[in-house]
Amino acid sequence: MSSIVVEEEIKNMKLLNLNQEGFPLPLDLPTDLFLHHVLIYLDVSTLLHVTSINKTFHSIGRDDMLWERHCDVQWNHGNKYGLKGKPLRIYHDIAISQKAWKRCKISHLKQVLKDKSNNTNRLTIKMRRFLEKQEFIDAIIRTQSGKIMVFEYKWFSSYFYALRYGHKQVPDMEDVCSCKWIMQFKAEMRERMQANGNRVPTIVGEFFRNYEYKSTPQFSNQDLMWRFVQADGVTAVQIAQYPPLIFSRISDYCK
Repeated sequence: MSSIVVEEEIKNMKLLNLNQEGFPLPLDLPTDLFLHHVLIYLDVSTLLHVTSINKTFHSIGRDDMLWERHCDVQWNHGNKYGLKGKPLRIYHDIAISQKAWKRCKISHLKQVLKDKSNNTNRLTIKMRRFLEKQEFIDAIIRTQSGKIMVFEYKWFSSYFYALRYGHKQVPDMEDVCSCKWIMQFKAEMRERMQANGNRVPTIVGEFFRNYEYKSTPQFSNQDLMWRFVQADGVTAVQIAQYPPLIFSRISDYCK
């Protein structure tokens, strides 16, 4: 399902549920029974439509039990690059309310902060100084600014934001500067170096917010600067006078 479709469905839900009161579940079924024996069998699209019926369905239709399963299906069984085969855990770049964070275990809060630091190498969070659960929550909430939607359930938010990021095609400053990059020579250059008996090095490149570029090993005695440019009709990155670097998604990430 497209992230745009999911986003539109969620916006429509908000409009509907503000005006419609909840009512008892069909046949007065207990919530747990309805979750485990009815809603658990719905696909994502149908579940989103069900949650737009009224406030009752809106609440239980976003239950963590339902969306943890959908995250597992999407990430592991969907062969999602970088996520398949790894233990299922909350997506690090979500936005949920303070009340929702308070429902999380401290181990989950620590994992989210650790993943945020690993995925944003300029972000340093000194968790060792934290004594109270609220300190972990406050640290996470400070990273949520600018999010388009804040949800009440961690797995629903995980599904939404992971899908949304997976469909992103235009890089911004955060994408470029939040991690280190493995840079490779073109095949022709690699073959030439190998023919001359030289080892082809693995280059680790790093882009900084002040537009400096550094790499290990370093190939220039001068400071290199980078910038955003348009190349072949798309946003690309150019380091000094070298050819532009064009970004593209791995096909099995943005399904």
